[in-house]
Amino acid sequence: MNSIHAYLSNPKTKKILAKRPGDEGFSLIELVVVVAILAILVAVALPNFTQITHKARVNQGKNAIVTAIKECNVTLADTGIPTYTPFTVESFNVTGDCGGFRIAPVSGQPYATFTVSGVGVKECTRGTGAIGELGCSGTGRWVQ
Repeated sequence: MNSIHAYLSNPKTKKILAKRPGDEGFSLIELVVVVAILAILVAVALPNFTQITHKARVNQGKNAIVTAIKECNVTLADTGIPTYTPFTVESFNVTGDCGGFRIAPVSGQPYATFTVSGVGVKECTRGTGAIGELGCSGTGRWVQ
């Protein structure tokens, strides 16, 4: 009996025996608070993320046509015939040749329209809404 009494009076044993079912885990209130905090963080971060996505699409289009013009100039210097590798840009229609390129937003997209001439003159026309101002200044010049 002494050994059982000694075992039961041990603080570690008392702590284990004092636990009741349901004491482990999270309460419903704690889970609701965590979900609410996550929802607030998403609401704050989502507009910034979509703005970054729009800027990336615009820059992808601008970089693609500048690269195509450079490729035309390099092949002209190498072979005497300006050529380029055809390309596509998400959310934009691409038209042109080594004399100049134009990327215009696909129907329904509010992006600006960008053009580059064969001599490298870069111009743009603003699109609709705030997204249409990305990459295009009020003077028709490209901006980053």
